[in-house]
Amino acid sequence: MKKPHLIPKKILLKLFGIYSKMNYSAQKYLEEQEKEFITLGLDRGKGLIKLNNLKDKYSCIEKPMSSEHQILFSSLSVKENILDVLEIGTFDGTNAFLLSKLFDKAKIETMDLNDEDPIFKETYGRKNINKFKDFCDQRNKILNQSNNINFIKKNSMKLIFSDKKYDLIWIDGAHGYPTAAIDITNCLRLVKPNGIIVCDDVWVNTPVNQDGTYNSVATFEVLTALKNAGIINFNLIYKRLDKENNAVKRLRKYIAYTKLN
Repeated sequence: MKKPHLIPKKILLKLFGIYSKMNYSAQKYLEEQEKEFITLGLDRGKGLIKLNNLKDKYSCIEKPMSSEHQILFSSLSVKENILDVLEIGTFDGTNAFLLSKLFDKAKIETMDLNDEDPIFKETYGRKNINKFKDFCDQRNKILNQSNNINFIKKNSMKLIFSDKKYDLIWIDGAHGYPTAAIDITNCLRLVKPNGIIVCDDVWVNTPVNQDGTYNSVATFEVLTALKNAGIINFNLIYKRLDKENNAVKRLRKYIAYTKLN
């Protein structure tokens, strides 16, 4: 048997991952998550109840890889008076639809690249022309089910020319540089006093395959720089609580939450 220091790093990391999953305590991380919600002044339990009621009513909200952001938004809807919402990154429309039902008195603006944009066509498995059409048709069908959703096909960088203000902004566009930095900077200007900005897919540890669209530490680095400059404070909650996605710390993703004064 090889001595530990001679075992390749790749194998050591894999073995550590297996060990972490075997010893994962779902209850421990659930309790930590609930405490973090309390720190934010939110009741995760009430949010979960409201979310589950909506999932029973609208099947499109239920997703195999559901994320804690759904419970976060639901918890916010129980407490906050939110009338204007901006979502950057529409994807399949289900999150905009959820927001429209959670904040049923609000105007929901959801923004994504134009369907003909090469980047839009080449990401998230949309290269196949038949799948691409089906994807867009299904997205539009979901969005059209709510009359308080306004779908905008525009590059989010163009928000630099906007002066509309929002109570809640959800940043879920491209996660790498420069887009993430530009989106966050623009949204700091567009959020109302006491407004909330939430960022998805926050990597604290550098991903093995870092890129400009899916996996990047850009969001964390930008938020940290803004915090160090005394511009914002932010909190992190776990993105998911299952052991497959949360057990290995270096592979764990978060959701960032900041409330502006």
